[in-house]
Amino acid sequence: MTSGITGRITGVLFHPTETFADTIRSDTLKDTLIYLLILVVIFTVFSAALLLVGVSVYAGLATGIAAGGLSVIALIPMLFFGGLVGAIIFAAYMHIWVYIAGGREGITETWKAVIYASTPSLLLGWIPVVGFVMWAWSLVLIIIGIRELQEMTTTRAVLAVFIGYLILAALGVTLVGSMLAGILSVS
Repeated sequence: MTSGITGRITGVLFHPTETFADTIRSDTLKDTLIYLLILVVIFTVFSAALLLVGVSVYAGLATGIAAGGLSVIALIPMLFFGGLVGAIIFAAYMHIWVYIAGGREGITETWKAVIYASTPSLLLGWIPVVGFVMWAWSLVLIIIGIRELQEMTTTRAVLAVFIGYLILAALGVTLVGSMLAGILSVS
């Protein structure tokens, strides 16, 4: 059984099944939100440092926003609050699919699964290129976390996660397509 923030980070990264089953299952929502807060602060600090020196995949975004009158510094609170609120909303959204797939242990367990599974993305996702690998590992961890905390089969957990992601991807493609169509029609 792991304890403390570093124990949970190490456990989630290297021994996820045992950590979700033994340690995270007994965490409260308050413990989980404190964990999220700490990881979002880490992500924000390192992302902001990269933004400030312009060595990030966000450089294009930062340049575009700076041209519109906002400085890179203005992105720091956006990263922080976006990370916190985004994780909570995403976990609630994923719970819809978990419930449909048969998860009946409650939304708190889905929040814990999604938030703890975000560990690799929040710790190292700010590093260009490495961020994609960390996102992929977080995706695997969401499946493991949901399986363990919702007491579902792996197949049902995979189904819930992939349907949730596919719908978000379809919405994203539709949104980008609509924006491009609007831009092209103006030209």
